[in-house]
Amino acid sequence: MPDTHQMFVSYASADKVAARGIADDLAHAGTPIWSDSAIRFGEDFVDAKERGLLGSDSYLLLVSPDYMNSEFCMYELGFALKQQRAAGATIIPVAIGDTDVRFLPSFVRKFDVIDGRGVPAARIAGQVLDRLRNPLVPTPRHKAAA
Repeated sequence: MPDTHQMFVSYASADKVAARGIADDLAHAGTPIWSDSAIRFGEDFVDAKERGLLGSDSYLLLVSPDYMNSEFCMYELGFALKQQRAAGATIIPVAIGDTDVRFLPSFVRKFDVIDGRGVPAARIAGQVLDRLRNPLVPTPRHKAAA
């Protein structure tokens, strides 16, 4: 894991506006954020994302139906799960949009999904910061709110 803390924001392109709002609020609160806005024009997109994944020790997953249907988001989720198992990375899933939390896979629900559906970005960012300060140990017993 990296020496400095950095959060990787994983989201579907359809959720870009919500992701930017939450990431901006987290950055304003002092959380170092990696998001695709860090990719420079002409830079290899996949290489840049992999550097962001590797350089992070926490992963914010903005879960929506588009997220769950995105091949690249599933890659990012798999990477985060691997880092959580291997190095204790923090994974914070947030349900946004019209996500039905009850139908998320158990490997996402076990992280106690934050219900961000219809919630302002600043409030979601506050909940994420609380989770960073007081991480939950994921177990299959944790249930997400419906």
